[in-house]
Order: sequence, then structure tokens, then C-alpha cells
Amino acid sequence: MKNSNLTFSDFCDAFHSSQYKENFTYSGKRSLYDHLTELEAETEEEIELDVCSLCCDYHEDDLARVLANYSLDDLDDLKNNTSVIDFDKETGLVIFAIY
Repeated sequence: MKNSNLTFSDFCDAFHSSQYKENFTYSGKRSLYDHLTELEAETEEEIELDVCSLCCDYHEDDLARVLANYSLDDLDDLKNNTSVIDFDKETGLVIFAIY
């Protein structure tokens, strides 16, 4: 994240102290944090920790509900339409918002 010393604990604290503390489970935050730090490494650009913006761009849900909401057949269809950070296919996944 923009502060290269930002730990996962700091990331969680930022969510906890915001109005968005219920938007992600612990596993969801872990997956999102890992995804964002990998994205920074790949692009060599720092990402600002903006909890509101992250909650607009990403959300956590279970696969069946997402597929039904977007009239998609399977995880591959979903991945063809958006970025998917799947941390547990049985219980939940984090996706980049589909517009």
C-alpha cells in the first residue's frame, strides 16, 4: 500500500475504524490485502489505502449468489467478466465490482 510499512494488521484496523467494518470477513480482508500488495509489486505503483474506494471497487459474496445475480453459469464465466480473488470457493470470494 502507499505506505510500504503498512501491515495486514494496519489494513484491518483501517476497515475496523471506518463505517465499512462489516464489508469483509477476516479472510476477505486477507485476500484483498494480498491481492493489492501483489498488484503493487506487479505494477510498481503504490496503491493508496482508501477504505471507501476499496468497498466501492470490491465486494465479498458467495459464488452461488454472485452467479445468480449476474446470470452467469460458473466461476469461469465470472472470471471472464471481472477480476476474482477467490479465497474459499465453498464459503466466499472477493470480486472486483461488475458494472
